[in-house]
Amino acid sequence: MKQIAVFAHYDKDSIIDDYVVYYLKSLKNLCEKVVFVSACDIASEELAKLDGIADYMIANSHDEYDFGSYKRGFLFLRENKLSENADRLIFANDSCYAPLFPLEN
Repeated sequence: MKQIAVFAHYDKDSIIDDYVVYYLKSLKNLCEKVVFVSACDIASEELAKLDGIADYMIANSHDEYDFGSYKRGFLFLRENKLSENADRLIFANDSCYAPLFPLEN
C-alpha cells in the first residue's frame, strides 16, 4: 500500500522538538513519502534534524494554522505529481504526542 504523510508543524521558537522527530520517524516507517510543512521559518540547522526522515521540507511563516500547512503540502504533492497512485494520504500534526503504540498495527 502506497502511503504518503503531510505533517503540519508549528513552534513559537521555530525549533523541531524531539517528540516531533520521533513521530516523523514512525510515520516514515509506514509511508513512502513524508512531507514536513512548518508554519514558521526554521533555520537549516533545525531542519537538519529531519535529514533521512522527511523527504520534503517546507518551512515558511504563514498564518493559516495546520490547515494552511496541509494545503501547502497537498499542493506540493499534486504539483510535483508525487501523490499519483497513492492509496492513502495521511494528514498529521505536532499537536499530538505520538505514537504511544506502533503505528504499523
